[in-house]
Amino acid sequence: MLNEETLLLPEGLLSISSGVPKEWRQKLKYSLLYSHLYARSTGDKFVAPGKWRSGYSRAMENLEWATLANKASSFAPKDEAVIVLSDLLRERLISDVEPQAQLDRLVASVEDALGSEALGAAIREQLLSAAQGKDNSDTTIFVHISLIGVGLVVYTVSVRFRTSQYVDELFFQQRFAGKHVMGQVSVNVSTRQLSTARYERNGIEQKVRRGLPATADSLIVELASAGTAEPQTLPA
Repeated sequence: MLNEETLLLPEGLLSISSGVPKEWRQKLKYSLLYSHLYARSTGDKFVAPGKWRSGYSRAMENLEWATLANKASSFAPKDEAVIVLSDLLRERLISDVEPQAQLDRLVASVEDALGSEALGAAIREQLLSAAQGKDNSDTTIFVHISLIGVGLVVYTVSVRFRTSQYVDELFFQQRFAGKHVMGQVSVNVSTRQLSTARYERNGIEQKVRRGLPATADSLIVELASAGTAEPQTLPA
């Protein structure tokens, strides 16, 4: 059986289940990378998350990912509320045992990687944005996670909020106080499935490869699974 892969991409995190066939793995990585880069070109996710998410959805649709479910919500936490990012991601993910377990393994892998100076810096750059000229006591957090499982189904969950609280190194488990959240917490969950017949018939793989930069492979960084070998070194 193939190993589960945990990857850092520009704009987010990706997990590919051990049950995904080997012949599709590289295609899936490029597909998600393309969608992330396209979303980035439509809007800064920290500043204009609506534009970013619209761009991401449009790219996924164009790459023959059929939307099975999609839900956006937001809330303003009460002062006494406590937000733990890993718990919020798990609670809002579509209720399916396997994707939730896959999410837990991804979070554990990310937390392991945060202990590496180079990988930790790369992860924080993609998920955190401190206000210009300030330290990380005024930070926007945007975590976008994609979990690809059997049947080439991708479960996606993303959370965005701004906090005046100092952000710890292991921020997935940090207790963020509601009174320090500025504005609302926005959450998006979706389920999409790749139409392999349309993907092949419409030459999507060739279109994706033409649309990616020559440095595409260096933009996909493998993170070690929790409790396994060291993460790979970031490319120069």
